[in-house]
Amino acid sequence: MRVFSSLRAVVGIGLVGAMAASCMSVPAATKPTSWSPQSDRYRVAYEIAAARCDRQTPECERRAGVRYASRDECIAAKLPPSAAEADLDLCASYPLRDHDLGECVAEVRAGQCGTGLTGAPACRGKNLCPWDSFAR
Repeated sequence: MRVFSSLRAVVGIGLVGAMAASCMSVPAATKPTSWSPQSDRYRVAYEIAAARCDRQTPECERRAGVRYASRDECIAAKLPPSAAEADLDLCASYPLRDHDLGECVAEVRAGQCGTGLTGAPACRGKNLCPWDSFAR
């Protein structure tokens, strides 16, 4: 009888844990290529990627060991990491702020190649699409 009670307790705890996990699950990250090109998130990811490509120099390409045949090829390569580093999936339910996008793009262009968005705090989703209207 004691084994049966222990088994029920283990199953019960597992069920509660599974239910709690399903209630608090975070949506999986989506690829920017699956977003509509008319969406704000795609536009922001594209502008960030374009700014990263604008600061791309032959020296940067040599250091990275990557050579892009065109600016469009560079943007296509930098679009997914730009969206991920900026946490744009956070912006799926919140409006993006265009005036902060300008600050983000300026920070990216002023940054160093190979750093991604490390030196561009304005490019974080929490700054581009704050969910707290009193955040700024």
